Amino acid sequence: MRIAIYSSSGNGTESEHMGIFNYLPTKAEQWDEISEMFPEHEFSVYFCLHGGMTVEENGFEVFAKAKNVSYTIIPFDSSAEDVAALIVSGSPDVAVAFAVPSDPFDWGAVHDSIVADKLRAKGIRTIAHDTLLSMETFEKHIINEKLKKLGFNVPIGVYVNKRLFDAGYEKFGIVKNAYKDYIRESIIKLSFPVIIKYDIGLGSFGLSVAYTVDEAMEIISSDNSGMDFLVEERINGINFGVEVFGADGKYSFHGPIIFSSNEDGVTVPFLSVKYGPVKNKAFNIDALKEEILRMANELNFCGGVQVDLMFSDGKWYVIELNPRFSYMSLLTAAIEDKNMLLNYIEPVVYDEKNTMSEFEQKPALSFKSLVYDEEIIRNLFNDFDSIKSVTRTKYQDAKFSEMCVGGVDTPYDLVNEMKRIQAKYPDIVSEIVISNISKLIDFCESYSD
Repeated sequence: MRIAIYSSSGNGTESEHMGIFNYLPTKAEQWDEISEMFPEHEFSVYFCLHGGMTVEENGFEVFAKAKNVSYTIIPFDSSAEDVAALIVSGSPDVAVAFAVPSDPFDWGAVHDSIVADKLRAKGIRTIAHDTLLSMETFEKHIINEKLKKLGFNVPIGVYVNKRLFDAGYEKFGIVKNAYKDYIRESIIKLSFPVIIKYDIGLGSFGLSVAYTVDEAMEIISSDNSGMDFLVEERINGINFGVEVFGADGKYSFHGPIIFSSNEDGVTVPFLSVKYGPVKNKAFNIDALKEEILRMANELNFCGGVQVDLMFSDGKWYVIELNPRFSYMSLLTAAIEDKNMLLNYIEPVVYDEKNTMSEFEQKPALSFKSLVYDEEIIRNLFNDFDSIKSVTRTKYQDAKFSEMCVGGVDTPYDLVNEMKRIQAKYPDIVSEIVISNISKLIDFCESYSD
């Protein structure tokens, strides 16, 4: 069977919003491993030059290729019809969307879904989310309303149309802005503090916390991004994430993974760590799994979805859905010691009679370091088998590395392994990271209702 994997989004090689990503193991190694796992299939990858999320490329050129998987660059000026025609020219039996994050507008999955519509119209079976679902998740206030109607817990919030919020121009004879007054009155009714975030932004990009209505109004007023906002009651609880993969009613649940956060309930870059899978039954994990799989069936997921969650007073709240490759996906893979790409192609490589595959889950964590040097990071990766993956990221003026550590039997083995790594690489693993990991694991293991 010929399987085409495609990623059709990106900001262009000259965009200030394009990051550069380098992975260990490399994407070329990951694609070749997939090819070796399924020699009966022929794999092809179609991608935009987007900084290295899909293959090794820096936005201008491909600098490493898989040996057994063909690569095709999608020109940036391609329409969805052009992309579909390019993929069809390779005569695939099936296509799989590998949507990637896009900064600042997280609409990569939307474009891939439009391409999927074109492919399906040409008779190609395609694993990609429905275009309407991709658009609903792109606009956070819309998917929240839909989830609420389906019986899922979501934060109480107020959607803010920024154009109407700013529509007060004396030269046009407009001196009163009724919409702005409405937003203020709506926010007053919320319980404070509130979380203020872009309605269509990437992840926690632009996220703020306000403790009064005046503070909230000032944050919205002073923003010049042009984006709309979502103002939500901050749920006092614990940050988690899960991933779900699959299609056609067959889904696999991965997680939950707990995120460390500050006193405002916000994950802080470089200080935060992620750990999972959390197995303590006091977190009502069986109920969470049941709800997430119900969500997958209700919304007819077709591919991978990352779900941000809060656990509060024994209840799970859905904060956000991301129908794409997530920065959490590598940790999900580390927990199961598997090739991350396998999760996305499982719906087409396993026999129809089988459900999604299950792998043994072992404790794993991810953390960030400001150390970016390629030689140091490669030495670290080679020195410790417990380092399952490393992502080196360069975005604007920031450079950092994120590592996933796993392959141990118990959570406390994980702490000891981090101390071993710290002994050899103290510049990479700080005392703060060790402390945060220890506290997070202690909290998960000892938590009770």
